Amino acid sequence: MQRYLDEFSNLYSLDISSSGLHLFELEHLKHDQLVKLNASHNEISEFNGDWFANWANLTCIDLSYNKIDHVEGTLNNTKKLNTLWLYGNDLGKETNSFAQLIKMGVSAFISWKSITSIDWNLLEVNNASVMVNSGKEGFFHASDAKLEIHCNENSFEKMELLVLGNNFENPPEMLRCLSSSLKRLFLFGCNDEKLLQCLQLQKFTNLLTFFQLNTTISQFDLNVIKESRELTHLWIHNNKHLRRINNAQVLGNFQDLYVAGLSKNQLENTPEIIQYLSPSVFLLYVDENYVGKVNKTTFQELTKLQKLSLANTNLSFDAPGISEVFESTIRTLDLSGNFVGELKIHAFKGATRLERFYLKSTHLSHVDFGTFINNPQLNMLDLSNNTLKSVLFYIFALSKLGVLCLDGNDITEMEGFTKSNLPNLVQLDISNNQLSCEYFTAFIPEVKRDWPKLVLMGDPWKQKHGQNCNSTN
Repeated sequence: MQRYLDEFSNLYSLDISSSGLHLFELEHLKHDQLVKLNASHNEISEFNGDWFANWANLTCIDLSYNKIDHVEGTLNNTKKLNTLWLYGNDLGKETNSFAQLIKMGVSAFISWKSITSIDWNLLEVNNASVMVNSGKEGFFHASDAKLEIHCNENSFEKMELLVLGNNFENPPEMLRCLSSSLKRLFLFGCNDEKLLQCLQLQKFTNLLTFFQLNTTISQFDLNVIKESRELTHLWIHNNKHLRRINNAQVLGNFQDLYVAGLSKNQLENTPEIIQYLSPSVFLLYVDENYVGKVNKTTFQELTKLQKLSLANTNLSFDAPGISEVFESTIRTLDLSGNFVGELKIHAFKGATRLERFYLKSTHLSHVDFGTFINNPQLNMLDLSNNTLKSVLFYIFALSKLGVLCLDGNDITEMEGFTKSNLPNLVQLDISNNQLSCEYFTAFIPEVKRDWPKLVLMGDPWKQKHGQNCNSTN
């Protein structure tokens, strides 16, 4: 075929449709005048942009109804291309290649039914709108520079993952085109107060992950996902105006829920939400919301809970206090940004498997001997940015502790800081305290001798008294 076409060097349009082609073998042709190429209804299995490097004037390529399942190469040399037909091909997960086409201003006709995932944020789509039931499918560049996504209701038959941002004028219209096959839905910055009121999420009965980030809504109604009984990951995160999650009892529908990520909102009904969570929850993040008073019943139904973040939640503890609150399943606990003040003996006697513990900025001024006696698995402890003046390291005696953060306190000496008390320490931060330069002169050599591989984090020579201890060493 190539030898035959060489005789027609001034071709304007080339139609090689329905010719039984399995491979595109025309990339060496030098047809500078070629504007339109129709290679539809063949057996071509891949699309390589490099094929068209010699055809600088090409404006339209039709590869509809082939067997293309992957995309390679670039279209950098076909700068005049404005239309690409890919109807009837099984592109599957090849949507990352759409970014190049969108950036070039190419309109593409695509059969959405074969697409399994799309991240419109990753594709750098800006100023887009969705047109439903227009009679065509694909993405098209309008005269006003807006990108139009054309789809039909339920035309995303195999779609399992959708990432949708505030780059769309009408995100609910996109959801009309999805089917019940959807398993993961990520909504970023959809700043329309009416958005979640008009979402028809009830049809997504196979949804496993729901992620809502950076919206401006003030309330969220769990009824919109109540039929998603297979849900394992619920993320409603960083919505600065969100004060309530309504119909919290719907959480009981999600018996396989693994992650409940509700951090960095302004939630006022967090205790109610915790009450209805399934015992299956493994990770719970409610930091930077209002939690308030907790007691031994608050988390006792969460029998599989291993990671709990309660930072900056205005915590307080019912009698007999903090020692009765946290269960033995918890391995990571963050209480930073709440008022703790003092830690008494057996303070966390229930959390016997605790491994990572964050008590940063908790106004901590005193730690009793025996505070961590029930926490032998502890390997990371953050007591930074508190008001500790003296620390008796005999109180730790934690054989597995590897990381200790004490920066930002008022510590003047490190009594009992010995290898026998902390045999496995590998990282230590004592910067920004009140340790004198004279103390450092003796202390640092001892540390380097006993823990030759110990990493001193931050700048240990930088202390609150302002003297540059390093220059005197």
